[in-house]
Amino acid sequence: MKPGTTLPPLVVAIGGAIWLGSQTATISRIETENKDLGSRISAQRSRPGEAGIDRPSPAPERTRAAVKKGGPKDEPLNWKELAGKVGEMQRGGGMGDMKSMIRFQQRLQQMSAEELVEALDEIAALDLPEQERMMLEQMLAGPLAQKDPELALNRFLDRLDDRNGIWGWQLSSAVKQWAEKDPAAATAWFDGQIAAGKFDSKALSGKSQARTQFEGALLSRLVSSDPEEASRRLSKLPEEQRGEILKHHEFSNLKEADHSAFAKLVREQVSEKERPDALGQPAAKLASEKGYAEVTAYMERVQATEAERAAIVTRAAQGRLSTLNHSAPVTSTQIDEMRTWAAAQAPGSEDKATGRALADMAGFENQKQFANAAKLAGQYHGSTGNDEILTTFLDGWAARSNKEASRELAGKIRDEKKRTDALKKFQ
Repeated sequence: MKPGTTLPPLVVAIGGAIWLGSQTATISRIETENKDLGSRISAQRSRPGEAGIDRPSPAPERTRAAVKKGGPKDEPLNWKELAGKVGEMQRGGGMGDMKSMIRFQQRLQQMSAEELVEALDEIAALDLPEQERMMLEQMLAGPLAQKDPELALNRFLDRLDDRNGIWGWQLSSAVKQWAEKDPAAATAWFDGQIAAGKFDSKALSGKSQARTQFEGALLSRLVSSDPEEASRRLSKLPEEQRGEILKHHEFSNLKEADHSAFAKLVREQVSEKERPDALGQPAAKLASEKGYAEVTAYMERVQATEAERAAIVTRAAQGRLSTLNHSAPVTSTQIDEMRTWAAAQAPGSEDKATGRALADMAGFENQKQFANAAKLAGQYHGSTGNDEILTTFLDGWAARSNKEASRELAGKIRDEKKRTDALKKFQ
């Protein structure tokens, strides 16, 4: 999947559960991000759980793991009850009782590494559907990684082969957290696991997705602390894998002081074809949090080429408009603002940026969000005459979940070959 495209529904729902257990922000920020993520998940409803069959449940069991720092009203956590709520969230696409989820987040942050391990042992012993057990474990894995990344990695490393891929994403972030505390130890542990065959690929392509994720997370730290080591490490990997490694989500969090080192790493180690997309990685978050002006400054900082500027502009449009869309449907005024900025920064990039951003906003099973995005895609296609707006929009995940409306849009593509190809996707 290309960076910046919308995630499949099941991954989004599981990711929401992980998110609850992995944040260290203040409660005010948690409330804001919960609201934001709740909107995303509601817009991208998940399919019913695919793994695990419910079995008759005994009476509710309460955890023995005490929460030493909890307030006087804290009660032992009922993991069976919470598993049921998490299952409902995953099946229904909502975040449930937000206040309860925030309180649960607080409780997890208060628990020590030892208490989290004890709770994980209890969860492992409960009679639960496998999907719900996995989501509970992932909710606890985040706080455990914050407190003891090595312990979290050793406990869950055997989950890297799980088919949903979420463990690789979460554990790769844990290795970065460890590298922030002790880069030498984290690197030595990772290299030891590679030597032991833990990251060997089982794919016909020979590529290990888990290793790609871990290398990206580790390099996102090394580019700040030891750029030369980052370059040396990346150079040992096949060139065709380097671009994907540098698109790891952790590169979105680079500090301004590290942007030039990141750009140097990309230009030295990544193929010319993949450089623009790799350099675009930090842009979505910059635009989302600070606006387009900060992305302009980023492009100047890294001395972006014409092709690089076009890719950076597209990622910025995706990040900014998706964020705006969480609180209220995006309007043509907001898109016009983006297009004006895009045209000034990378002339000719505004139509592709429009299609990509609208595809990200469209939602999976939220008909109102998809209808608004599709309407805007048709509107801008009509006013510009550029088929790229529609072809790019119809490449998004949401279009596949709204075939009838997508067929109607595809029929408006003016180029005959492109129209035929697009219509085939929605037969």
